[in-house]
Amino acid sequence: MKQKFLAGVTVLGLVSGAIGQPSQIWENWGQVSTAPQIDALTFINHQGATFVIDTSDLFETADTLNYTNQGFMSGFPGFNLQTFPTAVGQPTMASSFANLAGGINNGVIDVNGTFSFILAPGLLFGNLTGNSRFLIRATNIVNNGTINMSASSLLKMDGQNIDLSRGEMSMVNPTTSIVFGTNVLFGRTFNAGILDGYWAADTATNAMVPSALLNDITPFHTVTNRQYLVFNTIVFAPNAVVYVNDSGTVNSNRFVQVVFLSNLDPSFVNSVYFTPAEIAVQWQWASPVWPTHSLQTNFMYLTDNFGEVTNIGVVLNGDINPQSAYPIPTYRPMNYNFVTGTPYNTNLAPAVAGLLPNLFGNTSLTNQYAAYEGIFIPGTELATDVAGGNATNMAGRIEITADNTLKLNSSRISSLNYLLLRATNHFRGSPNAIISSPTTDLYLRTTNGVLNVTNILVPFLTHPSGTCDLWSGRWTNVVNSITNGYHVLFVDSLLRPTSQALVQTLNLAVTNFSGAPNNLVINDVLNVTTNLLLNAERVTLATNDPSAFNPNGALNILNDNILWSTATPGLQYLTNWGDIMTFNAAYFGGSRTQPPYNTNTVDIPYQAFVNHGGVTNQGVLIWANYFENSGVFEDFQGSIVLQQSQTAVLSGGAFDAFNGQVSINSDNLSVSNYSIFAGGSIDLTVSGAMTDGGPFNGNQWFAGNGFSLHQKPATGDLLGTIVFSSAPDFAETLNYWAGEDRGASPSGYLNNGAVGQLMLFGGTNSAFHFIATGAQNALYVDVLTLSGSAINRDAAGNFPNLDIDPNMTVYFADALVNGQSIAEKLNGKNGGRLVWVSSYAGAYSSTNITYPSGITYTFNRALVQSCTIDSNGNGIPNCIDPAPIPVPGQLNLSVMATNSPRANVLTWQTLANSTNYVFYKTSLAGANWQLLTNFVFGPIAGKATVLDATAASSRYYRVRIEGKQP
Repeated sequence: MKQKFLAGVTVLGLVSGAIGQPSQIWENWGQVSTAPQIDALTFINHQGATFVIDTSDLFETADTLNYTNQGFMSGFPGFNLQTFPTAVGQPTMASSFANLAGGINNGVIDVNGTFSFILAPGLLFGNLTGNSRFLIRATNIVNNGTINMSASSLLKMDGQNIDLSRGEMSMVNPTTSIVFGTNVLFGRTFNAGILDGYWAADTATNAMVPSALLNDITPFHTVTNRQYLVFNTIVFAPNAVVYVNDSGTVNSNRFVQVVFLSNLDPSFVNSVYFTPAEIAVQWQWASPVWPTHSLQTNFMYLTDNFGEVTNIGVVLNGDINPQSAYPIPTYRPMNYNFVTGTPYNTNLAPAVAGLLPNLFGNTSLTNQYAAYEGIFIPGTELATDVAGGNATNMAGRIEITADNTLKLNSSRISSLNYLLLRATNHFRGSPNAIISSPTTDLYLRTTNGVLNVTNILVPFLTHPSGTCDLWSGRWTNVVNSITNGYHVLFVDSLLRPTSQALVQTLNLAVTNFSGAPNNLVINDVLNVTTNLLLNAERVTLATNDPSAFNPNGALNILNDNILWSTATPGLQYLTNWGDIMTFNAAYFGGSRTQPPYNTNTVDIPYQAFVNHGGVTNQGVLIWANYFENSGVFEDFQGSIVLQQSQTAVLSGGAFDAFNGQVSINSDNLSVSNYSIFAGGSIDLTVSGAMTDGGPFNGNQWFAGNGFSLHQKPATGDLLGTIVFSSAPDFAETLNYWAGEDRGASPSGYLNNGAVGQLMLFGGTNSAFHFIATGAQNALYVDVLTLSGSAINRDAAGNFPNLDIDPNMTVYFADALVNGQSIAEKLNGKNGGRLVWVSSYAGAYSSTNITYPSGITYTFNRALVQSCTIDSNGNGIPNCIDPAPIPVPGQLNLSVMATNSPRANVLTWQTLANSTNYVFYKTSLAGANWQLLTNFVFGPIAGKATVLDATAASSRYYRVRIEGKQP
């Protein structure tokens, strides 16, 4: 049996079954305008049909298991769709609810409620309260149509399986603009999203010297804030732009209007208008429109008639906790009015910035004032204003809970104040969705091993946020019988063109029943304020395609009580292509507060941490078997510590610890094209291989409190790295070094932790202390540069601000002060612990010379440019000798055999003060050369002779010469 409603006329049929039993189906094919009593197992509102009801309470049916809307439904104050048995018993979950789109105005549900408000000038529509609700409770819920809710309402869905694909659910903001605009109710303009911070307007006078306003600051004045605290404050408009309208005489009197306008966000374009009735300040900006990526031009303007009318006082403007039985009123001065969504009178030309000379006098006077702070938010209430201080108690909520599956493909959801998405069993995703809410709670889990957080939330809300502080003063004075009137407006605009979409609780879990790895991929920008739990062994913050509104995923943790390691208890692999930001220190390693993936221990490393994006916080501790960074770590208070890594690859990125140290501890370290800034020390501990990619690799490091190598790597050096190390005023930096002391030999620059450039800048009375890590150590530097107090010398020519321990030596191939080499002068100073290695020609200490033979050779730059050294002993100083250094072919090595005694006599031309090595092998094909002897030649270049008296057979010889200058 069916019941049909045609053109608003009710046609009743017989009820099938026993008396008191529900009908099988109730259908509407036409128009319903009066709420009927329905007792049927199935409810259907067909395409083209309208079901419009106005009741005192939520509309309900009896015994209904299945609800379907294909037409248009409107409820005042709303609907409660679940199964209400006519027999005794509690309401139960219905079987299904389906709102199905199909043509124009089909699959559309509007829910409106009554509002309570005080009819007073300027009451914010965003503070209105209402009773409209739409409650759906069914096993299976489908919405691919449209559900429109009023401003102060609740839309709540509870089900097992919820599919909102391609559907729209919106909570109407009481505005006509996508950003926020105006709506006229009972002939009045209402503004949404501007709450009262503080206010003051009275006939009480305030003493001031008007010329003091030219310092961009108002006098102290008394205000009352929304917590009803009364206090004195000022408005400071830094670097204010000043606009003046000197209208000359009005009734033989002079009237001057002045605006001091400070706006720190260049996204806004401000204009100022003067009329005989008021001052107006306009904001203009562009914002993106979802989902087209087009830009929309937005307007807002403020009017102030404080100096043009005689009225003064405050008007009711809103409520704190409007849902309660006793809301607390808030106010604004009656002279101020914000209007949004439309520009100011475009027929007027905006004022031109400028300040007239002698605008104000220096005489102290009294003035009347008004003051106000507008708080701009994307919703209509502050969470702190409602019961419990939680957004879950606000009006304007959408709550969706799916106990089995939730699907949001291409869905559009817009909540006015709060949104709950809960799918703690299996979330099926939200590709191409557009979902926005000022505050959201997300509880999502997947069982297929991959959870893609894509289009869960828009990256920001296109609504201005911040504060705007206002002060207006008016006064008069009489000069030469002419009354001069003044109206001065201060505007300190601390607004941003967008608002953050906040997530109170972010609870994301990934499981895989097959036992395979589970992956959490975050493509959205998530700003977490209260609770965080990422339960997955692999977490990736990913990049997005060019069509996305945000280029990459971001996780911004805005609560310093949230600890990263606690929030990621099972994490083994972390990959960041986006941004991770925390307000406190972060430990990237095993959970330290609960068992991680290995329950046998609590504190264990990640398997891998790869960062290609940004990590910002107050300190970082990293423990990962494999660590790679081509992104940027920024720490504004703490240190960046790589606690331990089997392999660390640092390439094309940066460590910036502005007030802390940078510590790198790794078995193997590869670092190239890498920037390090440490307000404290830079500390390296590398046991295996260390490489920086060679000369000119782009490594530039700044150390504010020492540079140390605590363990010599088995292989590798930092000969392509430039280190700038400073010592603060009156401070001593500690520089520990574990390099082997191999003497003044080029061998000290091979696999010994040698450094390319070390620049030491000393503050007033500071010192650089070099400390050995063992019994005897050395630091080998290609070029050592001294500046500041590091260049200070004593009477003996020593450098007292370079404090080098007796068991420590600093070797250098060149040393510079103001770009000039001091290698010879520095050599041997500080008790012989500063030593020049003139035989080494590194990437930064070398130069090329083309000999008369046409062959180009590379030599130590300081050596060949010396005008006091004659390396080849020809009587010509190196600096003017066209061939200053003996080269192969000039050595004239010769071998002559003698019979009595049987020996080989070797002769060659060698360098003054050079170390000479003679090697031999018995077979040309032999693999290894053996050392025959080595010695230091005298102070004058000449011929060296060695007798090999042990030669019993043919031998092959080679000679190595290492130059050494005094």
